[in-house]
Amino acid sequence: MKTKILFIFISTTFLIALLYLTSCSYSMPPTVEITGWCTENIDDSFWTKWGYDGGGSAYFDIWVEVNDPDGIDDIEYVEVSNPEGVYWVLRDSKTGEDDYDPEGGFFGGWLRCYDSDYPHKVLLGQYTALVRDSQGNEDTDTVYFSEPGSLSGSGFLYSEDYTGSTSGGIKILQKDLIKLINNKDGTFINEKIVSSRRIITIQCNKDNNIWETPLFRLKKGAWCKVCFDRENKVDRKAILQLVAFKNYELLTVGELTRISRIKIRCIKHGFEWETCYGSLKYTTGKHNCRLCATGFPSLKVINNFITSKNGILIKRLYDKNTDGRNLVVKCIKHDHVWKTRWDNLQKKIWCSKCAHENRTIKHEEIEALIESKNAILLTKNCFSATQKVKVKCLKDDYEWTTTWARINQNYWCPRCSGIEKYTTERVREILKEKGGELLDGYINNVKQKISVKCNCGNVFSSALSHIVNHNLWCQLCDLSNSTQKRLYKIVKEFFPKSEIKFNYRGFGWLKTKKSSSRNMEIDIWIPEIKLAIEYDGEQHFKPVKFAKTMTDEQAEKAFQTTKRHDRKKTKLITQHPDQVRHFIRFNYKDEITRENVISVLKSNGVLV
Repeated sequence: MKTKILFIFISTTFLIALLYLTSCSYSMPPTVEITGWCTENIDDSFWTKWGYDGGGSAYFDIWVEVNDPDGIDDIEYVEVSNPEGVYWVLRDSKTGEDDYDPEGGFFGGWLRCYDSDYPHKVLLGQYTALVRDSQGNEDTDTVYFSEPGSLSGSGFLYSEDYTGSTSGGIKILQKDLIKLINNKDGTFINEKIVSSRRIITIQCNKDNNIWETPLFRLKKGAWCKVCFDRENKVDRKAILQLVAFKNYELLTVGELTRISRIKIRCIKHGFEWETCYGSLKYTTGKHNCRLCATGFPSLKVINNFITSKNGILIKRLYDKNTDGRNLVVKCIKHDHVWKTRWDNLQKKIWCSKCAHENRTIKHEEIEALIESKNAILLTKNCFSATQKVKVKCLKDDYEWTTTWARINQNYWCPRCSGIEKYTTERVREILKEKGGELLDGYINNVKQKISVKCNCGNVFSSALSHIVNHNLWCQLCDLSNSTQKRLYKIVKEFFPKSEIKFNYRGFGWLKTKKSSSRNMEIDIWIPEIKLAIEYDGEQHFKPVKFAKTMTDEQAEKAFQTTKRHDRKKTKLITQHPDQVRHFIRFNYKDEITRENVISVLKSNGVLV
């Protein structure tokens, strides 16, 4: 039973979809055309032409033909407008206006004069007919009326001197066309229809030049080419400028004009062809270098190019697995054979042996370059850009090995550039200059954390790169005038013989998350008595902007994170009383004096 119901449902859905698609495909867009106009009596022969049995005579202004190809009469709106607006509505489904009847698959409509005694009472100018069906499909046709036509009883509504097509667009009477040509100081000779275009033959009165042009070019302002050449002079200088702009080379010699045939060579591809100034300037494709368009030339062009570089094209590979290197080339000078690409040849990438030979540099040139950078060349008999040489920088008294090519690419002294490979001895020298001592015995890389003892007595850990490249040093020395430094000095007075660590991160269990690789720090830590002291600045109690670019939202987020870490730190320390016996917090509101610190230490059982 369920299967039967499902089958009926699917079948019904399919039929509905099929009917919908059929109805959609059956609805074809309508067309409209203003087929003519007249202001004289029309006899019965006119009505017979359009399939009517007769209808008497009447005055007409415009005849509009609406074609509905699907024949289902779904035309919703038809109008004709003139320069003053909507002149006449034939049909409007919303208002019920309907002024035409379907006959024989087309619809006809007409406009009557207001008064039969004044048949020319129609506003001259541009008229546009519009049709729209129920699917929203639209079509328009436009005609320009310059003066009333006059033709009686022929069933043909165009005026006698109208020669345009009836397929739409702005229709220009021959009288208007002649007037347009006369205004440009020309003479109309004749016209013809070629491929549905009106081709006009004109004689220029200035040069007696006879030429042809399509009507649409004439309406866009096109005129006699001889006059154009005279007013827009094109000589050899102008052609040279255009050729140079396109990265070409002019091969033709002598005086040139706009219509002269010129021979061009593409500098990039070496391709040669003939063209003229107009084709080179206004068009692309066949009139410009075809290699620039296609990217790959003929074998003849490739052969000529390789021969000019003293080479031989052995063969061209057509295998798809060549990675683009489909040219097998041989250098005659070094008898070197290799695979390459056409674009590599265009980039002047040639035989590697020739390239190595061309990189030969005199010893004096290498020495002069190194001395210009305040250094000394220690290697003798240098002759190549890729030869390794030993250089000594006079600024840092540092020696290293490099090449002329790397120096020429601005790769200089590693010590001056901060990319030196540091040895243990070199790190000890740097720390000694800063007033510290290295406690570790081996240096692996600049990212390695090292233990350093400052001359102030503070022991701290830091990455070597932070000390060398970013000039970071002992936290106590950096906090020369801070409240935290003052607290440290007061505590140091009470425990002069004890080791006091600043910003201590030695507890592996003191983490914000178990998965975190970074331990939370304790501001002051005295291992001997297991005393941990925290100094909470203003950022522990309210949002603080540490930078001008910091937003209120970022400051609030940082404040909430700090509070969460403080709670976590207090909780973890409380859970490890065997490792942290005393935990004291000072804040920025407390007055850090000797008396207040003594009072706090006594109240927490640190001092008696």
